[in-house]
Amino acid sequence: MIYQIFKTPQPYQKILNLQESLREKVFTDENFKGAILFLEHTPCYTLGIRGKENNILVNENFLKAKGIEIYHIKRGGDITYHGPGQLVIYIIAHIKKAGFSSIKEFTKWWAERILSVIKSEFKTEAFWDDEHPGLWTRNGKIMATGLHFSKFVSTHGFALNINPDMENFMGINPCGDIGGKVTSLYKETGKTFTHTEVAELIINNISKIKETEKGEFI
Repeated sequence: MIYQIFKTPQPYQKILNLQESLREKVFTDENFKGAILFLEHTPCYTLGIRGKENNILVNENFLKAKGIEIYHIKRGGDITYHGPGQLVIYIIAHIKKAGFSSIKEFTKWWAERILSVIKSEFKTEAFWDDEHPGLWTRNGKIMATGLHFSKFVSTHGFALNINPDMENFMGINPCGDIGGKVTSLYKETGKTFTHTEVAELIINNISKIKETEKGEFI
């Protein structure tokens, strides 16, 4: 698989368009094994297929002051926040050709690669929750999960909180969970990390098991 680490925050619509073009490439090019995108977004709230507007708790003034845009998208889950200080990992791949037997197996395999980095590199105890998909610590959700599958090809992915503006999570019911708690690597460790540092650690972990190659899509 080819991966790209974006150094600067990316507009949501731009990356959504890229995912859709990469998905078409997976469909049409038998030699293309898929892509992994590592990036930060400019501030936005995204509502998935089950997303409800009443899970946005703030008014237009708050959104404008914070520069937060709203997107309705085709992924699982309800509502989440993306912005600087959060590492978003998008995986565009055919799950069968990648060697997975089911969507559940695919999702948990990628989550476990990220989980192993959180535990080994950041000495943070976290776990996967089947009932509330994502990675959690005793202080709250540290990584949200929301994938979409079309003809066994995945888009969207995971959002790992490194050191985002936590006030922006207070403007929503994260993942539709009223009063849901959210945490970050900074809150867990008291240390700051860049999204590129964390991305490199994750891709190194993945590369031990799957063949990866650095590339550039845009």
